[in-house]
Amino acid sequence: MVDASVLRGTVTATVDLNGHLVGLKLHERIRDLPADRIAEAVLEATRAARGALAAHVLELAAEAGFTHAD
Repeated sequence: MVDASVLRGTVTATVDLNGHLVGLKLHERIRDLPADRIAEAVLEATRAARGALAAHVLELAAEAGFTHAD
């Protein structure tokens, strides 16, 4: 599983190895934000976690000697 946080840790999303959102942590500071900003932050953190997962997969593939065609 991979985590990513936004807004200085106010929102943390966790994705599984398929990129599905499986966890969401909201810091108390979230109460100070409007609903539309919270929704945006959740999506942003989820995208960041998925991006980190993809980067990790590419890193592992490179270490194993696999390369992608350009």
